[in-house]
Amino acid sequence: MRGVGRARTDDDGRFGGWVHAPDGRRVRPAAGDTLTVDDGADARSLVVAALTGGWDLAANRLSGTGPPGAKLDIVLWNPWHPGETDTPATVVGADGAWSVTPAVPLRPASHFYITAHLAGDDQLYLCRQIPMLYIQPGSALVEVQTLWEIRAALSLERGGRAVAAGAGGGPWSGNAAVVLRDPAGAPVPVAAGDRIVADLDGETVTVDVAPLSAAAAPDGGPITGRAAPGQSVGLAWPENPIADVGATAGPDGAFAIVPNEAALEPDRDVEVYAMLPSGHNLRRRFPQPALDVALDARTVTGLAEPGTRVVVRRRAAGGARVAEASAEVDAAGRFTATFAADGPPLAAGEVIGVAAEPGGPEARLDVPSIAAALDLAAGTVAGTGPADAVLDVVVHVGAGDPPNRLAAFVDDDGTWSVDLRNPVSGLSVVDLGLIRRVEVERHEGRHVARRVVR
Repeated sequence: MRGVGRARTDDDGRFGGWVHAPDGRRVRPAAGDTLTVDDGADARSLVVAALTGGWDLAANRLSGTGPPGAKLDIVLWNPWHPGETDTPATVVGADGAWSVTPAVPLRPASHFYITAHLAGDDQLYLCRQIPMLYIQPGSALVEVQTLWEIRAALSLERGGRAVAAGAGGGPWSGNAAVVLRDPAGAPVPVAAGDRIVADLDGETVTVDVAPLSAAAAPDGGPITGRAAPGQSVGLAWPENPIADVGATAGPDGAFAIVPNEAALEPDRDVEVYAMLPSGHNLRRRFPQPALDVALDARTVTGLAEPGTRVVVRRRAAGGARVAEASAEVDAAGRFTATFAADGPPLAAGEVIGVAAEPGGPEARLDVPSIAAALDLAAGTVAGTGPADAVLDVVVHVGAGDPPNRLAAFVDDDGTWSVDLRNPVSGLSVVDLGLIRRVEVERHEGRHVARRVVR
């Protein structure tokens, strides 16, 4: 047996769950596996058939393999081109091959979901996304957007020769953040005129970098910058363009974008983007500092503008300064501020502030009181928190795998409890024997406070 999973049905009898190997890692059903579902009264088994799907951008074709004779329903869409959707259908041939030519263009970031209809009303699903690169001139960080996971190896070419490289991703990686570094390990910012050659899960993608720079007004006024003359530019949240706002660069490359109300939504980072002829995106992000505070720790981590320096200040509830620490923000936008080992650990009631140096505005988090305890015998995590708050209970089971996330609702009296063996209906049940670590989080805008339970 390769793995076991448990789940609870919802009111319609549906469920979804992960299958875990004995070491806690998620197991993907593979062609030839026998999948058995048993509710204690009845059991149903299915021998998993092969179902694959890929793309040919030049031919605008999706193709793959599947069970001969199976009907395939496909849903195709692209978040960067909201009007481009299609729902083609086909039947797998006797040779096990299938292909369709969609009525809309295939591009980077195109998503396609395939449903294969089998005998006896059983179904197979396959969900994929064509990878998309996000490149910020002036930054060494390149983000590779994907659906589930990707292995990405990037080379930066300048003047016809490779000057930097980087790799990232892996099983269950989600988007891969790749920092380009020279042979000595120093980050190398991308510049207009460079070429990025990427190996994305074995497929080669080449992107020529065009100019893009931008500066945001502190009062929400126009965002100004420069791009290639005639280039359309817009505003977006990560992976999500904002409708009805944008501009076109003039003959000198200058542009000005007036943010609309949606673009000024608090606690969401906005970015300028320009789509290249290759379908990949240039971006200029304006990340605001974000704090990640673990109660009882002596370090504060977070995110900020790459390559800058931040100062983190601790204040008591009454405003008195407790401590201060500075930290460099790395090329990926991460920082760690460390306080004196002989000083007090981070505690509820403190106010933690972070600001870019020198003289940037300070973002603050009022550290909430969070208590939690794991009871393996009862199969629960329970504790206290701010009345009427919603907490995230994050359960880590397999090394390197994404954690299970459950919601905990704090009662009026400040208490809460989550039954790991009987979560919200429709979700995967946590195997208590596989638990590696539990964290309880309280999100406040872009900041998070957490209690590490185990």
